[in-house]
Amino acid sequence: MRNVDNSKIAELFLVISVLLEIRGDDPFTYRAYRNVSRVIDRLPHQLTQIIQDGKDLKEISGIGKAISEKILELVNTGELEYYEKLLREFPDGILELIKVPGLGPKSLSRIWNELGVGDLVGLQLSIDDGSLKTIPRMGDKVIEGIRRHLDLLQASAGLFPTHVVMPVAQKIVDAIQDGSFVNLKVLLAGELRRLEEEVSKISIVCGIDENQTEFLDFLQQLNEKFVINDVVGPKIFATTSEGIDLEISISDNRNLAIDLIEQTGPNEHFQELMCVAKEENIQLTECSFIDEVQIYKCVGLQFIPAELRSFPEIFKMAETNSIPELVSVNDIKGDLHVHSIWSDGKNSIYEMVQSARSLGLEYVAMTDHSAGLGIANGLTPERLIKKNLEIQKLDNSIEGIKIFSGSEVDIRSDGSLDYSDDLLQSLDVVVASVHNSMNQDRVTMTNRIISAMENPFVTVIGHLTTRKIGLRPPIDVDLDIIFEVARDTGTALEINSSLVRMDLKDLYVNKAREMGVALIINTDSHNCEDLNAIEYGVKIAKRGFCKSNNIVNSLPLNAFLKWIRSEKSKRQIVLAQLFEKDA
Repeated sequence: MRNVDNSKIAELFLVISVLLEIRGDDPFTYRAYRNVSRVIDRLPHQLTQIIQDGKDLKEISGIGKAISEKILELVNTGELEYYEKLLREFPDGILELIKVPGLGPKSLSRIWNELGVGDLVGLQLSIDDGSLKTIPRMGDKVIEGIRRHLDLLQASAGLFPTHVVMPVAQKIVDAIQDGSFVNLKVLLAGELRRLEEEVSKISIVCGIDENQTEFLDFLQQLNEKFVINDVVGPKIFATTSEGIDLEISISDNRNLAIDLIEQTGPNEHFQELMCVAKEENIQLTECSFIDEVQIYKCVGLQFIPAELRSFPEIFKMAETNSIPELVSVNDIKGDLHVHSIWSDGKNSIYEMVQSARSLGLEYVAMTDHSAGLGIANGLTPERLIKKNLEIQKLDNSIEGIKIFSGSEVDIRSDGSLDYSDDLLQSLDVVVASVHNSMNQDRVTMTNRIISAMENPFVTVIGHLTTRKIGLRPPIDVDLDIIFEVARDTGTALEINSSLVRMDLKDLYVNKAREMGVALIINTDSHNCEDLNAIEYGVKIAKRGFCKSNNIVNSLPLNAFLKWIRSEKSKRQIVLAQLFEKDA
Protein backbone atom coordinates (compact mmCIF):
# COMPACT_ATOMS: atom_id res chain seq x y z
CA MET A 1 0.00 0.00 0.00
CA ARG A 2 1.31 3.46 -0.97
CA ASN A 3 1.21 6.28 1.55
CA VAL A 4 -0.64 8.74 -0.69
CA ASP A 5 -1.55 12.01 1.02
CA ASN A 6 -5.17 13.20 0.97
CA SER A 7 -4.16 16.44 -0.73
CA LYS A 8 -2.67 14.49 -3.65
CA ILE A 9 -5.80 12.37 -4.04
CA ALA A 10 -8.01 15.46 -3.85
CA GLU A 11 -5.85 17.25 -6.43
CA LEU A 12 -6.05 14.30 -8.84
CA PHE A 13 -9.86 14.18 -8.64
CA LEU A 14 -10.01 17.93 -9.16
CA VAL A 15 -7.88 17.60 -12.30
CA ILE A 16 -10.19 14.82 -13.52
CA SER A 17 -13.18 17.14 -13.04
CA VAL A 18 -11.48 19.88 -15.06
CA LEU A 19 -10.52 17.49 -17.86
CA LEU A 20 -14.07 16.15 -18.05
CA GLU A 21 -15.45 19.68 -18.22
CA ILE A 22 -12.99 20.60 -20.98
CA ARG A 23 -14.07 17.48 -22.86
CA GLY A 24 -17.69 18.59 -22.58
CA ASP A 25 -19.00 15.81 -20.36
CA ASP A 26 -22.26 15.92 -18.44
CA PRO A 27 -22.02 18.60 -15.68
CA PHE A 28 -23.33 16.08 -13.16
CA THR A 29 -20.25 13.91 -13.76
CA TYR A 30 -17.52 16.51 -13.53
CA ARG A 31 -19.20 18.26 -10.60
CA ALA A 32 -19.31 14.95 -8.74
CA TYR A 33 -15.51 14.66 -9.04
CA ARG A 34 -15.12 18.27 -7.96
CA ASN A 35 -17.30 17.72 -4.92
CA VAL A 36 -15.49 14.57 -3.86
CA SER A 37 -12.21 16.45 -4.20
CA ARG A 38 -13.47 18.94 -1.63
CA VAL A 39 -14.69 16.15 0.65
CA ILE A 40 -11.30 14.40 0.62
CA ASP A 41 -9.36 17.64 1.11
CA ARG A 42 -11.35 18.41 4.26
CA LEU A 43 -11.08 14.98 5.88
CA PRO A 44 -9.48 15.11 9.34
CA HIS A 45 -7.81 11.69 8.82
CA GLN A 46 -5.69 10.26 6.00
CA LEU A 47 -7.48 7.91 3.61
CA THR A 48 -4.54 5.51 3.68
CA GLN A 49 -4.93 5.17 7.45
CA ILE A 50 -8.69 4.66 7.13
CA ILE A 51 -8.05 1.86 4.63
CA GLN A 52 -5.37 0.29 6.83
CA ASP A 53 -7.85 0.31 9.71
CA GLY A 54 -10.16 -1.83 7.57
CA LYS A 55 -12.93 0.75 7.35
CA ASP A 56 -15.24 1.08 4.35
CA LEU A 57 -14.58 4.31 2.41
CA LYS A 58 -18.22 4.37 1.32
CA GLU A 59 -19.13 5.22 4.90
CA ILE A 60 -17.63 8.67 4.28
CA SER A 61 -20.35 11.06 3.14
CA GLY A 62 -19.76 11.98 -0.51
CA ILE A 63 -17.72 8.88 -1.45
CA GLY A 64 -19.65 6.30 -3.43
CA LYS A 65 -18.74 2.87 -4.82
CA ALA A 66 -17.01 4.11 -8.00
CA ILE A 67 -14.89 6.71 -6.19
CA SER A 68 -14.08 4.25 -3.41
CA GLU A 69 -12.72 1.77 -5.97
CA LYS A 70 -10.61 4.47 -7.61
CA ILE A 71 -9.13 5.53 -4.28
CA LEU A 72 -8.26 1.93 -3.44
CA GLU A 73 -6.59 1.49 -6.83
CA LEU A 74 -4.60 4.68 -6.35
CA VAL A 75 -3.50 3.81 -2.83
CA ASN A 76 -2.64 0.19 -3.68
CA THR A 77 -0.80 0.81 -6.98
CA GLY A 78 0.18 4.48 -6.93
CA GLU A 79 -1.65 4.93 -10.25
CA LEU A 80 -5.18 5.36 -11.56
CA GLU A 81 -5.89 3.86 -14.98
CA TYR A 82 -9.05 5.95 -15.45
CA TYR A 83 -7.01 9.14 -15.04
CA GLU A 84 -4.17 7.96 -17.28
CA LYS A 85 -6.61 6.97 -20.02
CA LEU A 86 -8.41 10.31 -19.77
CA LEU A 87 -5.13 12.22 -19.88
CA ARG A 88 -4.14 10.51 -23.14
CA GLU A 89 -7.08 12.21 -24.87
CA PHE A 90 -5.49 15.64 -24.36
CA PRO A 91 -2.33 17.40 -25.56
CA ASP A 92 0.83 16.73 -23.56
CA GLY A 93 0.85 20.22 -22.08
CA ILE A 94 -2.72 20.24 -20.76
CA LEU A 95 -1.73 19.90 -17.09
CA GLU A 96 0.43 23.02 -17.33
CA LEU A 97 -2.38 24.91 -19.05
CA ILE A 98 -4.85 23.98 -16.32
CA LYS A 99 -2.68 25.80 -13.78
CA VAL A 100 -2.70 29.10 -15.69
CA PRO A 101 -4.87 31.72 -13.90
CA GLY A 102 -7.58 33.11 -16.15
CA LEU A 103 -8.02 29.91 -18.14
CA GLY A 104 -11.13 28.08 -17.00
CA PRO A 105 -12.33 24.79 -18.49
CA LYS A 106 -14.54 26.49 -21.09
CA SER A 107 -11.71 28.76 -22.26
CA LEU A 108 -9.28 25.84 -22.35
CA SER A 109 -11.71 23.84 -24.46
CA ARG A 110 -12.01 26.67 -26.98
CA ILE A 111 -8.31 27.52 -27.28
CA TRP A 112 -7.60 23.80 -27.80
CA ASN A 113 -10.38 23.20 -30.36
CA GLU A 114 -10.34 26.57 -32.13
CA LEU A 115 -6.71 27.70 -31.86
CA GLY A 116 -4.96 24.34 -31.58
CA VAL A 117 -3.22 25.49 -28.38
CA GLY A 118 -2.19 22.54 -26.22
CA ASP A 119 0.82 23.74 -24.24
CA LEU A 120 2.44 26.82 -22.74
CA VAL A 121 4.50 27.55 -25.86
CA GLY A 122 1.35 27.62 -27.97
CA LEU A 123 -0.36 29.82 -25.39
CA GLN A 124 2.48 32.34 -25.55
CA LEU A 125 2.30 32.38 -29.35
CA SER A 126 -1.46 32.95 -29.21
CA ILE A 127 -0.84 36.01 -27.05
CA ASP A 128 1.89 37.31 -29.35
CA ASP A 129 -0.13 36.91 -32.54
CA GLY A 130 -3.34 38.24 -30.98
CA SER A 131 -5.39 35.10 -31.61
CA LEU A 132 -6.12 34.59 -27.90
CA LYS A 133 -8.19 37.78 -28.00
CA THR A 134 -10.68 36.05 -30.30
CA ILE A 135 -11.75 33.74 -27.48
CA PRO A 136 -14.78 35.03 -25.49
CA ARG A 137 -13.99 36.68 -22.13
CA MET A 138 -10.31 37.04 -23.07
CA GLY A 139 -9.99 40.77 -22.47
CA ASP A 140 -6.79 42.77 -22.08
CA LYS A 141 -6.69 42.40 -18.27
CA VAL A 142 -7.11 38.62 -18.39
CA ILE A 143 -4.46 38.26 -21.09
CA GLU A 144 -2.06 40.49 -19.17
CA GLY A 145 -2.52 38.25 -16.13
CA ILE A 146 -1.78 35.18 -18.26
CA ARG A 147 1.31 36.88 -19.70
CA ARG A 148 2.61 37.65 -16.20
CA HIS A 149 2.08 34.03 -15.20
CA LEU A 150 4.06 32.82 -18.22
CA ASP A 151 6.86 35.27 -17.40
CA LEU A 152 6.89 33.88 -13.87
CA LEU A 153 7.21 30.31 -15.14
CA GLN A 154 10.05 31.27 -17.47
CA ALA A 155 11.96 32.97 -14.65
CA SER A 156 11.58 29.81 -12.54
CA ALA A 157 12.74 27.35 -15.19
CA GLY A 158 14.68 24.47 -13.64
CA LEU A 159 13.55 25.32 -10.11
CA PHE A 160 10.92 23.84 -7.81
CA PRO A 161 8.75 25.93 -5.45
CA THR A 162 9.75 25.40 -1.85
CA HIS A 163 6.17 24.54 -0.92
CA VAL A 164 6.42 21.54 -3.27
CA VAL A 165 9.87 20.41 -2.15
CA MET A 166 9.75 20.95 1.63
CA PRO A 167 7.21 18.16 2.41
CA VAL A 168 9.22 15.75 0.25
CA ALA A 169 12.44 16.70 2.04
CA GLN A 170 10.88 16.35 5.49
CA LYS A 171 9.60 12.85 4.71
CA ILE A 172 13.08 11.80 3.53
CA VAL A 173 14.67 13.29 6.67
CA ASP A 174 12.16 11.38 8.82
CA ALA A 175 12.72 8.12 6.90
CA ILE A 176 16.50 8.36 7.34
CA GLN A 177 16.20 9.33 10.99
CA ASP A 178 14.05 6.24 11.60
CA GLY A 179 17.06 4.05 10.82
CA SER A 180 18.43 2.19 13.85
CA PHE A 181 21.80 3.97 13.97
CA VAL A 182 23.32 5.27 17.18
CA ASN A 183 24.00 9.03 17.37
CA LEU A 184 22.68 9.60 13.84
CA LYS A 185 21.93 13.26 13.09
CA VAL A 186 19.94 14.11 9.96
CA LEU A 187 19.82 17.80 9.10
CA LEU A 188 18.20 19.74 6.28
CA ALA A 189 20.67 21.99 4.47
CA GLY A 190 20.95 23.90 1.20
CA GLU A 191 18.38 26.27 -0.24
CA LEU A 192 15.57 24.80 1.86
CA ARG A 193 17.37 25.57 5.10
CA ARG A 194 17.97 29.13 3.91
CA LEU A 195 14.25 29.24 2.96
CA GLU A 196 14.74 30.35 -0.61
CA GLU A 197 11.41 30.62 -2.41
CA GLU A 198 12.43 28.19 -5.16
CA VAL A 199 15.12 25.53 -5.03
CA SER A 200 17.15 23.42 -7.43
CA LYS A 201 17.54 20.38 -5.16
CA ILE A 202 17.19 18.88 -1.69
CA SER A 203 20.35 18.92 0.42
CA ILE A 204 20.66 16.77 3.54
CA VAL A 205 23.63 16.31 5.88
CA CYS A 206 23.90 13.11 7.92
CA GLY A 207 26.26 12.93 10.88
CA ILE A 208 27.25 9.39 11.83
CA ASP A 209 30.45 8.18 13.51
CA GLU A 210 30.23 4.46 12.83
CA ASN A 211 28.88 1.93 10.34
CA GLN A 212 28.97 4.30 7.35
CA THR A 213 29.00 1.31 4.96
CA GLU A 214 25.92 -0.11 6.67
CA PHE A 215 24.36 3.35 6.56
CA LEU A 216 24.85 3.51 2.79
CA ASP A 217 23.22 0.09 2.45
CA PHE A 218 20.31 1.38 4.51
CA LEU A 219 19.91 4.39 2.20
CA GLN A 220 19.83 2.04 -0.80
CA GLN A 221 16.79 0.36 0.75
CA LEU A 222 14.80 3.61 0.79
CA ASN A 223 14.17 3.26 -2.96
CA GLU A 224 10.48 4.02 -2.51
CA LYS A 225 11.48 7.57 -1.57
CA PHE A 226 14.54 8.07 -3.80
CA VAL A 227 16.87 6.24 -6.19
CA ILE A 228 20.64 6.62 -5.77
CA ASN A 229 22.35 7.55 -9.04
CA ASP A 230 25.97 7.92 -7.90
CA VAL A 231 28.20 7.89 -4.83
CA VAL A 232 31.26 10.15 -4.87
CA GLY A 233 33.25 10.00 -1.66
CA PRO A 234 31.01 11.10 1.22
CA LYS A 235 28.32 12.46 -1.09
CA ILE A 236 25.34 10.59 -2.50
CA PHE A 237 23.52 11.86 -5.59
CA ALA A 238 19.94 10.67 -5.97
CA THR A 239 16.55 11.50 -7.45
CA THR A 240 13.35 11.47 -5.41
CA SER A 241 10.25 9.62 -6.60
CA GLU A 242 8.85 13.09 -7.43
CA GLY A 243 11.76 13.78 -9.80
CA ILE A 244 13.64 16.22 -7.54
CA ASP A 245 17.44 16.09 -7.31
CA LEU A 246 18.71 14.99 -3.90
CA GLU A 247 22.19 15.26 -2.39
CA ILE A 248 23.02 13.49 0.87
CA SER A 249 26.36 14.36 2.49
CA ILE A 250 27.69 11.87 5.04
CA SER A 251 29.82 13.41 7.77
CA ASP A 252 31.30 12.21 11.01
CA ASN A 253 29.95 14.18 13.96
CA ARG A 254 33.35 15.77 14.57
CA ASN A 255 33.06 17.67 11.28
CA LEU A 256 29.28 17.95 11.19
CA ALA A 257 29.10 21.68 11.98
CA ILE A 258 31.52 22.79 9.24
CA ASP A 259 29.98 20.38 6.74
CA LEU A 260 26.54 21.77 7.57
CA ILE A 261 27.74 25.31 6.83
CA GLU A 262 29.24 24.17 3.53
CA GLN A 263 26.14 22.27 2.44
CA THR A 264 23.80 25.05 3.60
CA GLY A 265 25.64 27.46 1.33
CA PRO A 266 25.50 29.37 -0.81
CA ASN A 267 28.93 28.42 -2.06
CA GLU A 268 30.10 32.06 -2.09
CA HIS A 269 29.32 32.33 1.62
CA PHE A 270 31.31 29.23 2.51
CA GLN A 271 34.28 30.34 0.41
CA GLU A 272 34.31 33.74 2.08
CA LEU A 273 34.18 32.09 5.49
CA MET A 274 37.19 29.94 4.55
CA CYS A 275 39.06 33.06 3.37
CA VAL A 276 38.42 34.78 6.70
CA ALA A 277 39.69 31.67 8.50
CA LYS A 278 42.79 31.56 6.28
CA GLU A 279 43.60 35.17 7.13
CA GLU A 280 43.42 34.17 10.80
CA ASN A 281 45.64 31.10 10.12
CA ILE A 282 42.84 28.76 11.21
CA GLN A 283 42.22 25.43 9.47
CA LEU A 284 38.51 24.98 10.08
CA THR A 285 38.38 21.52 8.54
CA GLU A 286 41.00 20.26 10.99
CA CYS A 287 39.18 21.48 14.09
CA SER A 288 36.28 20.01 15.99
CA PHE A 289 33.33 22.28 16.78
CA ILE A 290 30.21 21.78 18.85
CA ASP A 291 28.04 23.85 16.54
CA GLU A 292 28.02 26.53 13.84
CA VAL A 293 28.02 29.38 16.36
CA GLN A 294 31.42 28.22 17.62
CA ILE A 295 32.84 28.22 14.08
CA TYR A 296 31.92 31.83 13.35
CA LYS A 297 33.16 32.87 16.79
CA CYS A 298 36.45 31.06 16.16
CA VAL A 299 37.22 33.30 13.16
CA GLY A 300 36.11 36.49 14.92
CA LEU A 301 32.66 36.79 13.36
CA GLN A 302 29.21 37.23 14.81
CA PHE A 303 27.08 34.17 14.12
CA ILE A 304 25.29 34.44 10.76
CA PRO A 305 21.89 32.67 10.75
CA ALA A 306 21.30 30.37 7.79
CA GLU A 307 18.45 32.59 6.52
CA LEU A 308 20.87 35.52 6.03
CA ARG A 309 23.75 33.74 4.32
CA SER A 310 22.58 34.72 0.84
CA PHE A 311 22.86 38.43 1.61
CA PRO A 312 25.97 40.03 0.03
CA GLU A 313 26.71 42.46 2.89
CA ILE A 314 26.23 40.00 5.72
CA PHE A 315 29.95 39.43 6.39
CA LYS A 316 30.50 43.15 6.93
CA MET A 317 27.68 43.14 9.46
CA ALA A 318 29.13 40.06 11.18
CA GLU A 319 32.58 41.66 11.37
CA THR A 320 31.16 44.71 13.18
CA ASN A 321 28.75 42.72 15.35
CA SER A 322 25.84 44.62 13.82
CA ILE A 323 23.45 41.74 13.07
CA PRO A 324 20.54 42.46 15.43
CA GLU A 325 18.99 39.90 17.75
CA LEU A 326 16.35 38.66 15.34
CA VAL A 327 12.88 37.38 16.11
CA SER A 328 12.59 33.69 16.98
CA VAL A 329 9.76 31.16 17.08
CA ASN A 330 9.79 31.37 20.88
CA ASP A 331 8.95 35.08 20.62
CA ILE A 332 5.61 34.42 18.91
CA LYS A 333 2.75 34.44 21.41
CA GLY A 334 -0.27 34.24 19.13
CA ASP A 335 -1.63 33.37 15.69
CA LEU A 336 -4.21 35.76 14.26
CA HIS A 337 -5.16 34.05 10.99
CA VAL A 338 -6.65 30.59 11.53
CA HIS A 339 -9.49 28.77 9.74
CA SER A 340 -11.82 25.99 10.91
CA ILE A 341 -14.53 23.76 9.50
CA TRP A 342 -16.84 26.74 9.74
CA SER A 343 -15.38 27.76 6.36
CA ASP A 344 -12.70 25.85 4.43
CA GLY A 345 -10.64 24.45 7.32
CA LYS A 346 -10.32 20.74 8.14
CA ASN A 347 -10.57 20.88 11.93
CA SER A 348 -13.04 22.25 14.46
CA ILE A 349 -12.40 25.44 16.41
CA TYR A 350 -11.82 23.32 19.51
CA GLU A 351 -9.20 21.19 17.75
CA MET A 352 -7.40 24.21 16.30
CA VAL A 353 -7.33 25.97 19.66
CA GLN A 354 -6.06 22.90 21.50
CA SER A 355 -3.28 22.50 18.92
CA ALA A 356 -2.36 26.18 19.26
CA ARG A 357 -2.21 25.82 23.02
CA SER A 358 0.00 22.72 22.74
CA LEU A 359 2.47 24.84 20.76
CA GLY A 360 2.68 27.28 23.67
CA LEU A 361 0.63 30.09 22.13
CA GLU A 362 -1.16 32.46 24.51
CA TYR A 363 -3.86 33.54 22.06
CA VAL A 364 -5.38 32.62 18.72
CA ALA A 365 -7.90 34.33 16.43
CA MET A 366 -10.39 32.20 14.51
CA THR A 367 -10.72 34.03 11.20
CA ASP A 368 -12.90 31.99 8.91
CA HIS A 369 -13.74 33.42 5.49
CA SER A 370 -16.52 35.89 4.83
CA ALA A 371 -19.13 34.95 2.23
CA GLY A 372 -17.16 36.60 -0.59
CA LEU A 373 -17.87 35.12 -3.99
CA GLY A 374 -19.58 32.10 -2.51
CA ILE A 375 -16.40 30.00 -2.38
CA ALA A 376 -14.46 28.55 0.56
CA ASN A 377 -17.76 28.00 2.41
CA GLY A 378 -17.61 31.62 3.56
CA LEU A 379 -19.81 32.72 6.45
CA THR A 380 -22.94 34.76 6.00
CA PRO A 381 -23.53 37.35 8.75
CA GLU A 382 -25.94 34.93 10.42
CA ARG A 383 -23.39 32.09 10.46
CA LEU A 384 -20.67 34.44 11.71
CA ILE A 385 -22.83 35.38 14.70
CA LYS A 386 -23.38 31.68 15.48
CA LYS A 387 -19.65 30.99 15.18
CA ASN A 388 -18.86 33.83 17.57
CA LEU A 389 -21.23 32.32 20.13
CA GLU A 390 -19.28 29.05 19.90
CA ILE A 391 -16.03 30.95 20.38
CA GLN A 392 -17.36 32.73 23.47
CA LYS A 393 -18.43 29.42 24.96
CA LEU A 394 -15.06 27.79 24.27
CA ASP A 395 -13.13 30.81 25.51
CA ASN A 396 -14.92 30.50 28.84
CA SER A 397 -14.20 26.78 29.12
CA ILE A 398 -10.63 26.36 27.81
CA GLU A 399 -7.83 27.47 30.09
CA GLY A 400 -4.34 28.56 29.11
CA ILE A 401 -5.20 30.32 25.86
CA LYS A 402 -7.36 33.26 24.78
CA ILE A 403 -9.64 32.77 21.77
CA PHE A 404 -10.43 35.86 19.71
CA SER A 405 -13.42 36.09 17.40
CA GLY A 406 -12.41 37.14 13.92
CA SER A 407 -12.87 36.87 10.20
CA GLU A 408 -10.85 36.94 7.01
CA VAL A 409 -12.98 39.45 5.16
CA ASP A 410 -12.82 39.86 1.40
CA ILE A 411 -11.78 43.24 0.07
CA ARG A 412 -14.17 43.65 -2.83
CA SER A 413 -13.06 45.04 -6.18
CA ASP A 414 -14.28 48.52 -5.23
CA GLY A 415 -12.48 48.51 -1.86
CA SER A 416 -15.56 47.82 0.24
CA LEU A 417 -15.67 44.89 2.66
CA ASP A 418 -17.96 41.86 2.82
CA TYR A 419 -19.41 42.74 6.22
CA SER A 420 -21.00 45.91 7.52
CA ASP A 421 -19.07 48.09 9.96
CA ASP A 422 -21.50 47.11 12.72
CA LEU A 423 -20.62 43.45 12.23
CA LEU A 424 -16.89 44.17 11.89
CA GLN A 425 -16.98 46.16 15.11
CA SER A 426 -18.26 43.08 16.95
CA LEU A 427 -15.08 41.15 16.06
CA ASP A 428 -11.77 41.16 17.91
CA VAL A 429 -9.59 40.65 14.83
CA VAL A 430 -10.35 41.47 11.19
CA VAL A 431 -7.99 40.19 8.50
CA ALA A 432 -8.86 41.95 5.23
CA SER A 433 -7.64 40.18 2.09
CA VAL A 434 -7.88 40.33 -1.70
CA HIS A 435 -9.20 37.10 -3.21
CA ASN A 436 -10.60 38.17 -6.58
CA SER A 437 -10.25 40.70 -9.44
CA MET A 438 -6.46 40.39 -9.19
CA ASN A 439 -5.78 41.83 -12.64
CA GLN A 440 -6.76 45.38 -11.69
CA ASP A 441 -4.28 48.09 -12.67
CA ARG A 442 -1.84 49.48 -10.13
CA VAL A 443 -3.78 52.62 -9.22
CA THR A 444 -7.10 50.78 -8.83
CA MET A 445 -5.58 47.97 -6.76
CA THR A 446 -3.63 50.39 -4.57
CA ASN A 447 -6.71 52.46 -3.85
CA ARG A 448 -8.71 49.29 -3.22
CA ILE A 449 -6.35 48.18 -0.44
CA ILE A 450 -6.03 51.70 0.97
CA SER A 451 -9.80 51.83 1.29
CA ALA A 452 -9.70 48.67 3.41
CA MET A 453 -6.86 49.99 5.58
CA GLU A 454 -8.79 53.17 6.25
CA ASN A 455 -11.62 51.14 7.77
CA PRO A 456 -11.32 51.60 11.56
CA PHE A 457 -12.13 47.94 12.23
CA VAL A 458 -9.55 46.28 9.93
CA THR A 459 -6.72 44.91 12.06
CA VAL A 460 -4.38 43.49 9.44
CA ILE A 461 -4.09 43.09 5.68
CA GLY A 462 -3.66 39.40 4.86
CA HIS A 463 -1.22 38.07 2.21
CA LEU A 464 -0.89 41.53 0.70
CA THR A 465 0.42 40.67 -2.78
CA THR A 466 -1.84 37.56 -3.13
CA ARG A 467 0.93 35.64 -4.89
CA LYS A 468 1.24 31.86 -4.87
CA ILE A 469 4.80 30.87 -5.64
CA GLY A 470 5.09 29.08 -8.96
CA LEU A 471 1.32 29.30 -9.40
CA ARG A 472 0.22 32.92 -9.42
CA PRO A 473 2.14 36.19 -9.80
CA PRO A 474 1.66 39.04 -7.32
CA ILE A 475 -0.88 41.76 -7.90
CA ASP A 476 0.30 45.09 -9.31
CA VAL A 477 0.26 47.46 -6.33
CA ASP A 478 2.31 50.48 -5.18
CA LEU A 479 3.90 49.06 -2.04
CA ASP A 480 5.57 52.33 -1.02
CA ILE A 481 2.17 54.00 -0.74
CA ILE A 482 0.64 50.92 0.92
CA PHE A 483 3.39 50.89 3.57
CA GLU A 484 2.91 54.59 4.29
CA VAL A 485 -0.86 54.25 4.70
CA ALA A 486 -0.49 51.10 6.80
CA ARG A 487 1.81 52.97 9.18
CA ASP A 488 -0.34 56.10 9.29
CA THR A 489 -3.64 54.24 9.82
CA GLY A 490 -2.27 51.79 12.38
CA THR A 491 -3.04 48.82 10.12
CA ALA A 492 -0.70 45.87 10.54
CA LEU A 493 0.55 43.90 7.54
CA GLU A 494 0.73 40.12 7.58
CA ILE A 495 3.78 37.96 7.03
CA ASN A 496 1.97 34.86 5.82
CA SER A 497 3.86 31.72 6.87
CA SER A 498 2.32 29.44 4.25
CA LEU A 499 5.11 28.20 1.98
CA VAL A 500 2.88 28.57 -1.05
CA ARG A 501 2.50 32.28 -0.27
CA MET A 502 5.49 33.54 1.79
CA ASP A 503 3.75 36.89 1.57
CA LEU A 504 5.11 39.45 2.33
CA LYS A 505 8.32 38.62 0.48
CA ASP A 506 11.42 39.15 2.64
CA LEU A 507 12.54 42.16 0.58
CA TYR A 508 9.23 43.89 1.27
CA VAL A 509 9.29 42.86 4.93
CA ASN A 510 12.61 44.64 5.26
CA LYS A 511 11.26 47.80 3.63
CA ALA A 512 8.05 47.77 5.66
CA ARG A 513 10.08 47.35 8.85
CA GLU A 514 12.33 50.29 7.93
CA MET A 515 9.23 52.43 7.32
CA GLY A 516 7.83 51.63 10.75
CA VAL A 517 4.95 49.38 9.68
CA ALA A 518 3.53 47.03 12.31
CA LEU A 519 3.95 43.41 11.16
CA ILE A 520 2.14 40.25 12.26
CA ILE A 521 3.36 36.70 11.55
CA ASN A 522 0.40 34.40 10.86
CA THR A 523 0.09 30.84 9.59
CA ASP A 524 -3.19 31.13 7.65
CA SER A 525 -3.81 27.62 8.99
CA HIS A 526 -6.52 25.41 7.55
CA ASN A 527 -5.70 22.39 9.73
CA CYS A 528 -3.90 21.67 12.99
CA GLU A 529 -0.64 20.71 11.29
CA ASP A 530 -0.48 24.06 9.48
CA LEU A 531 0.05 25.81 12.81
CA ASN A 532 3.62 24.49 12.82
CA ALA A 533 4.36 26.61 9.75
CA ILE A 534 4.94 29.60 12.06
CA GLU A 535 8.64 28.74 11.80
CA TYR A 536 8.60 29.68 8.12
CA GLY A 537 6.99 33.04 8.81
CA VAL A 538 9.67 33.68 11.42
CA LYS A 539 12.38 32.80 8.89
CA ILE A 540 10.86 35.29 6.42
CA ALA A 541 10.85 37.93 9.16
CA LYS A 542 14.48 37.14 9.95
CA ARG A 543 15.37 37.55 6.28
CA GLY A 544 13.72 40.97 6.61
CA PHE A 545 15.95 41.69 9.66
CA CYS A 546 12.98 41.86 12.03
CA LYS A 547 13.48 41.91 15.76
CA SER A 548 10.73 40.81 18.12
CA ASN A 549 9.69 44.44 18.62
CA ASN A 550 8.79 44.66 14.93
CA ILE A 551 6.25 41.84 15.29
CA VAL A 552 2.93 42.65 16.99
CA ASN A 553 2.12 39.08 17.99
CA SER A 554 5.35 38.74 19.91
CA LEU A 555 3.51 40.73 22.58
CA PRO A 556 2.30 38.62 25.52
CA LEU A 557 -1.47 38.41 25.91
CA ASN A 558 -2.02 41.33 28.31
CA ALA A 559 0.08 43.67 26.20
CA PHE A 560 -1.57 42.48 23.00
CA LEU A 561 -4.99 43.17 24.52
CA LYS A 562 -3.93 46.77 25.18
CA TRP A 563 -2.85 47.11 21.56
CA ILE A 564 -5.93 45.53 20.00
CA ARG A 565 -8.30 47.47 22.28
CA SER A 566 -6.68 50.83 21.63
CA GLU A 567 -8.06 53.23 19.04
CA LYS A 568 -6.67 52.17 15.68
CA SER A 569 -5.17 55.56 14.84
CA LYS A 570 -3.13 55.40 18.07
CA ARG A 571 -1.91 51.82 17.76
CA GLN A 572 1.53 52.73 16.41
CA ILE A 573 2.20 54.84 19.49
CA VAL A 574 0.72 52.24 21.84
CA LEU A 575 2.82 49.49 20.20
CA ALA A 576 6.04 51.46 20.66
CA GLN A 577 5.19 52.09 24.31
CA LEU A 578 4.40 48.44 24.95
CA PHE A 579 7.66 47.23 23.45
CA GLU A 580 9.62 49.92 25.28
CA LYS A 581 8.02 48.85 28.54
CA ASP A 582 8.75 45.20 27.80
CA ALA A 583 12.40 46.00 27.06
